[in-house]
Amino acid sequence: MSMENTLLEGDIVFCDKLYYKNRKIHQNDIIVHIHGDFNKHTVHRIVGLPEDQIEIKDKIIYINNEVYETEFIKFIDTRVIPRENGRIQWDNEFMGSKDNFGPIIVPKNQYFVLGDNYDISGDSRYWGFVPKENIIGKPVFIYYSYGEKPINDYKEFTNLSFSQKKEFRKSRIGMRIE
Repeated sequence: MSMENTLLEGDIVFCDKLYYKNRKIHQNDIIVHIHGDFNKHTVHRIVGLPEDQIEIKDKIIYINNEVYETEFIKFIDTRVIPRENGRIQWDNEFMGSKDNFGPIIVPKNQYFVLGDNYDISGDSRYWGFVPKENIIGKPVFIYYSYGEKPINDYKEFTNLSFSQKKEFRKSRIGMRIE
């Protein structure tokens, strides 16, 4: 769900593991990486590069004090959580809320990632940076897709009884991931 609508829950992707061997990682790249806490493969979008300053104010992302503008981010929650009401902590240091976070500096050889479905994504805001050595590759295309329709409303996400019919999504097969 964290990468909706770019990727949907149930999309299975082909990952080019050699892509970043000879290429530089850029802002907005989508990566497959190992999530350190769970040692599982995860997909996110690169937002912050090494030595970038990241800050989020009222859901607006700032990189090096400039607004990060992208068409990829999807918001499904109209509420904005004030910094002082946040519960995000890194190594016992208060970082704020998902909507008012930082500022932080991305260390060398590490990256700050976000999910495109901003309001419900588990990403760098919660668990920190992605080390370069944890980047496995680039997802290239969807080769199978089976699941529910994307969630477009925060109330749907928080409603535990919400469930749609899962279906084979033929139209997504072969879609390039960008």
